[in-house]
Amino acid sequence: MMKNIAVVVTYNRCTLLQKAIRALKIQTVPLDVILVINNGSTDETAEWLSKQEGVMVVTQDNLGGSGGFWRGIKEAYALGADYIWCMDDDVHPYSDCLEQQLRGMPQAGGIVAPQRLLDGKSVVTGGECLHFNFTNPFRSMKYNATLDDIIRCKDYMEVESIAFEGPLISRNVVEKIGLPVKELFIFWDDTEYSYRAFRNGFDVLYVKSARFFKEKLVGNSSQNKNIRSWKYPYLVRNEIYFIRKYAHNRKGTIRIILRSAEFVFGMAKHIVSCDGKYKVSDYRVLLKALWDGYKEKLGRY
Repeated sequence: MMKNIAVVVTYNRCTLLQKAIRALKIQTVPLDVILVINNGSTDETAEWLSKQEGVMVVTQDNLGGSGGFWRGIKEAYALGADYIWCMDDDVHPYSDCLEQQLRGMPQAGGIVAPQRLLDGKSVVTGGECLHFNFTNPFRSMKYNATLDDIIRCKDYMEVESIAFEGPLISRNVVEKIGLPVKELFIFWDDTEYSYRAFRNGFDVLYVKSARFFKEKLVGNSSQNKNIRSWKYPYLVRNEIYFIRKYAHNRKGTIRIILRSAEFVFGMAKHIVSCDGKYKVSDYRVLLKALWDGYKEKLGRY
């Protein structure tokens, strides 16, 4: 009998967590364990979780999404999981989602990602990468699946990386490549882990019949790209780290230089125009993130 364990990483979003747990409990293929990684929530999350039956809880300091999935996959593997189903608290699966993902799982194991629907309506794109370009630094590195690609997809689509919003990971992936890089804290941890699996010979698939409902959280996307958001340094640093790790040659160095210049001159354009978006002092934050990524200096800021 295969053992299926769900891993939900949560931080201060108790209402969303409740929706996710309810959805996990009504799967057409019952889960053996629902494991919640509580990343040091300070709201009512801990109290609510203490009253839940059939939910295993691990509480830790806030190690970000990366540290949460690192801990969750580690714990699920130790519990003997054959398949580990990872998700944040702001997504929840349709009732037959696990069943569809198990059907789509390659016989040799791998990673199977679901289709994500924003507010249950429009298809979410951007998480699934069709191809990484590490040969030509003057062209895009990451070619994400577009809406047209998803529409044309009949049953499944082969990709090279996915988002940690519902992927089903087989045990032998963890056996071979280990755990996510917890020191990334947030951003690029899912891309790095799934691409690492791909590079090690595992199939990474997008299964269209498996569906997740994704909550629409106001302001998240724009805040991530704002230098004054606490998240921004992670976005910059971890992208440079990823390039450094997987394009470790002269072309990779060229790409890092070009991408760094893009960040720096992009900020300069706003400063010169005096549009108020950035200040000269913001350069220190940006330059530190770029340098840390290049030196592979990770951890929480």
